[in-house]
Amino acid sequence: MKKIYLLGICLFYLALLNTLKAQKTGYILLNEYMPWATNSCSTNSEFVELYNFGPGPVNIGCYIVTDAHYSITIPPNTIVNPGQYYVISGMDSIPMGCANINYVTQVDLNWNTCNCTSSPIPSTGDGWLTDGGAAVDPIVFFDADLNVVDAVVRKLPAEPSTPITSGSIAGACDSKVFNLDTMSINYETIGQSAGRGNSFAREIDGDCVWVKDPQQSGGTTNNTGGSASSLPAVLSVTNVNSCNNNGKVSVSFIGVSNYSGIFPVDYILAFDADSNNVFDLNDTYINGIDSISPTVDITGLAPGTYRLALAPKSGCNYQLFSFTILPCNIHILKPNSFAFSAKRQTHYVQLSWTAAQIEGIQKFEVERSIDGTNFEKLQSINADSKIILRQPFKYYDQQFSEAEIFYRIKIIFNNNTIAYSQVEKIAGISTKPDDISIFPNPVKNVLNVKYSSKTSQNIAIQILQTDGKMISSKRAFVHPGYNTIPIATASMRNGLYLVKIYKHDGSVVIKKLYK
Repeated sequence: MKKIYLLGICLFYLALLNTLKAQKTGYILLNEYMPWATNSCSTNSEFVELYNFGPGPVNIGCYIVTDAHYSITIPPNTIVNPGQYYVISGMDSIPMGCANINYVTQVDLNWNTCNCTSSPIPSTGDGWLTDGGAAVDPIVFFDADLNVVDAVVRKLPAEPSTPITSGSIAGACDSKVFNLDTMSINYETIGQSAGRGNSFAREIDGDCVWVKDPQQSGGTTNNTGGSASSLPAVLSVTNVNSCNNNGKVSVSFIGVSNYSGIFPVDYILAFDADSNNVFDLNDTYINGIDSISPTVDITGLAPGTYRLALAPKSGCNYQLFSFTILPCNIHILKPNSFAFSAKRQTHYVQLSWTAAQIEGIQKFEVERSIDGTNFEKLQSINADSKIILRQPFKYYDQQFSEAEIFYRIKIIFNNNTIAYSQVEKIAGISTKPDDISIFPNPVKNVLNVKYSSKTSQNIAIQILQTDGKMISSKRAFVHPGYNTIPIATASMRNGLYLVKIYKHDGSVVIKKLYK
């Protein structure tokens, strides 16, 4: 019998369980690195990129990255959100032409200024990774207890190690003493040739295949529009309605004949406990193992929204799925039985829908949302069950917003079960993709960057003097909608500054700031 978690039964106990046993909330991995700078670039432009595959945020405070000779300890309470990157380098900002292809890479942790290394890392010669010559410097990523999280090397055997005592970061993280040569480490070999200026990245985020000089680099998605996963997987919701906490999902792997390299499969099941459609540290995370091929099965699921991240035995080929288990009384619409559309007119938004099998429907409720998640009821419209043929319905919303807005139709059946149409999005009248502002201006102690984003993305914010000298740098992960990012400014002198916001697509927004 497969290992399963009866989530519907156990939700009451999960808060207690999480206090007794540390639960992993996301898979953090080494996603990219550049070990040997070009002759035209400083050795400080070497970098290592971490990536949180999900499903939830991970606190990587006091985690350690090492090359077998030097170690870097990540500051305490460093949170990496799902889908977010964390770049470690010897400078605050890596120029184009050194360690990236598309645009300037903003660095999250500068090993030359963080006071978090085992000893000063060389800024001349071959630098940190020393990947000249045999080019077999390993990169090992430890958690705070020296458990190996991930480890890569170009080829085996890896370069011999020396004993290392990690930094303590002013007492916030305990020093660790280790020697890679005396530890059992399962390295992932990337199989690429060495050379100055080469960066190495997983072909797609979380996959086993590595490429040299990827299409994109340093804090952004690898190989956009490129290859598919080397281990395709499909999630099926085999019991979408949970009437007695019996929702069920199953994951199958495509084109596999030998499952010995896949199973056992570790997984993290994330449950949106507060139903806000954001997976954060307030939600519920369960670690599981499925040892029996050919599918990963999880049953006993209560109604709600979930994310499921899988880590096959290979240590890569990560898989991530999102799904919803519906309550018992939610009805699933049959294909082609309901059609719904929404269109913005000059003075109103017109909603049109038709429904087959009208004899089973009691009424419709028109719903509207400003974020696509939280809907409000606008109008209730009764259905005429005496008319059996497909009926057309219309509703005109004259109190619409000029900003982006969402609509859906709630269908209530005679047996009191309900169903929902697809969500129709009406684009805002403004064509400007994002809205960015700063306040207060002039500023005193804290500057707020208000970012109205259309997508989830990583951004970087820099404050510079008018002569170009950078005063501070901050990375942030923004969600669709309004985001406010605070930046401490109390230590800044009075005067004029420039605030630069680097967006995920490479564009830059510049604002003037007065202190």
